[in-house]
Amino acid sequence: MSTLRATITIAEMQARDLSRRRLAVVMLAALPLLLYMSIPPGEGWELTPGAVGLSWSVGGVSLFSALGWRQVDPRLSLAGYDAAAQLLGRLLPLVALGLLLAAAMTPLLLLRSQPADESALALAVVLTVLVGGPLGLAIGALFARELEGMLALIAVGGIAMSLPPDLAGAPATPLWGPMRLVVTAYEGDGAGVGAPTVHALASAALLGAVTWFAWRRRVRVRRPEPLTSTEGGRR
Repeated sequence: MSTLRATITIAEMQARDLSRRRLAVVMLAALPLLLYMSIPPGEGWELTPGAVGLSWSVGGVSLFSALGWRQVDPRLSLAGYDAAAQLLGRLLPLVALGLLLAAAMTPLLLLRSQPADESALALAVVLTVLVGGPLGLAIGALFARELEGMLALIAVGGIAMSLPPDLAGAPATPLWGPMRLVVTAYEGDGAGVGAPTVHALASAALLGAVTWFAWRRRVRVRRPEPLTSTEGGRR
């Protein structure tokens, strides 16, 4: 089976799994919206939970999706689905779902908060989704239980949103790029979008690599060695 065909098959399976978890998806999607609406507009920092808080939604769905597939991973590997097809096939529907949420939430952020740089805010929301998906899969690959995984996700997101983007150690967090763009959007300081965008894409790639290595370490499929003619004759 080709990698492309395997990826499409896994993506279809992932989409069907998400369709059966409609209530959980809706609840996770409503979390950043409720946080954002609870803060009066004009405070300045309401854009942070509104934009970057979307990483909790996408990351949470990705985390529970990764944990739910743990029992299926070895079977798919034995059936011929390689690691790239399985991981990419799961990530694509999750990112697509996140982009739909971003498209629905961005107009509300723009109308209610009226940032100085609208394009920077829209880019921050998109990058939040692109980082949040791999972040959830990476945590799901590293932690085997829901409680530990969710606590890790809350810790990563909470620390990222509590650190000032201009702090020296802030770029060490995977969500620094969207956070910096939120500040640019609100203040219109002209800091540019190049460095935050590159940082976010690099963070997504690094998280994807972590997921791949952790997945390969956990799912080890050893195919039997072919029998030699001598061994065959003995049997």
